[in-house]
Amino acid sequence: MPAFIALLRGTNVGRATRVPMVGLRDWLTGPAYTRVATHLNRGNAVIRAAAGRPVQHAAGIANAISTSLKVEVPVIVKSGPPF
Repeated sequence: MPAFIALLRGTNVGRATRVPMVGLRDWLTGPAYTRVATHLNRGNAVIRAAAGRPVQHAAGIANAISTSLKVEVPVIVKSGPPF
């Protein structure tokens, strides 16, 4: 299963863009993503997904954060080696 790195830009640098890492990890863990690991409090996560391109994952994660937390956060997803 391919690995991806999700980078949430500009999170947790001010009150307006707070994204709790526990909440992010819980939201990402499920049918779409497995083996989710967040890193520090920076808005970075390593995920595994069975299918999809990085741009699709970025759009889905950004949309979910916007919908659930009411925070607009740019998301960049890069593909990586399986882990």
